[in-house]
Amino acid sequence: MFAKRIVPLVLTGLCFSSGTTMAQSALEMRSWCAPVVSAYMKNGTVKLPQDFDTGYCWGAFRSIQLITGYVDRDERRILGLCLPPEIKLSQIIMIFSNYVEQHPKEGHKTYESVALDALHSTFPCEG
Repeated sequence: MFAKRIVPLVLTGLCFSSGTTMAQSALEMRSWCAPVVSAYMKNGTVKLPQDFDTGYCWGAFRSIQLITGYVDRDERRILGLCLPPEIKLSQIIMIFSNYVEQHPKEGHKTYESVALDALHSTFPCEG
């Protein structure tokens, strides 16, 4: 059971490794996510451009959203984040974007670390 939970986490971590040439800065990711932040709702659905940058943003943050729920053997959140179950992916992206805007000195860091900082400041687990 534990292996089923930790293997996807390790694989996701490898994808998010800041040591690769694929690492994106928070500022770069924020620019790619701008269409998501400024998207509009129509019939309860977010309407987004169908392009690479928007898809990259959406997919990257969907991965982060998924791993925030991983727990250890004692059912403690591995990342120490307690996002509400009803949170929308667009809200997570908005939190990240606002955090980068409010913390410009963080812009050069990898978007993964800044995204986790933004979420920790908004949704820390109690105790």
